[in-house]
Amino acid sequence: MGLRPRSRGQRGLTAAFEIVQGHDDERAAIGAGTYATAGERYLRRLGAAIARMSLPDLLAAHPDHPGRGPIDRWVASLHDDEVLDRMSNIQPVRTEAAALSTLRLFDGMLAEVRALEAEANDGD
Repeated sequence: MGLRPRSRGQRGLTAAFEIVQGHDDERAAIGAGTYATAGERYLRRLGAAIARMSLPDLLAAHPDHPGRGPIDRWVASLHDDEVLDRMSNIQPVRTEAAALSTLRLFDGMLAEVRALEAEANDGD
């Protein structure tokens, strides 16, 4: 996304900390917080939402895809960070080697789709 939270080694207060529950030690709670600002968190959620729309279309173009329903369910099961990580691994295909790498990447994701479906079918 281009925006990265400051590392914990930097000076300054954290941008947010957990407020759903009370804290006995407010300083420790602030220290355990995140340096990501609301704007940075929003951009990350927005990027994940866009990736959630794009990833199923990309995988459905694979000649060996299991169908759109299982792909959609798999994408819905992923955390925002997982969706963003998978999308960040997809690179423009400019060479044969890049095309093979992307194909292997898609094969791996489709294996995850099939594993999730098998798990769901075992529970029925």
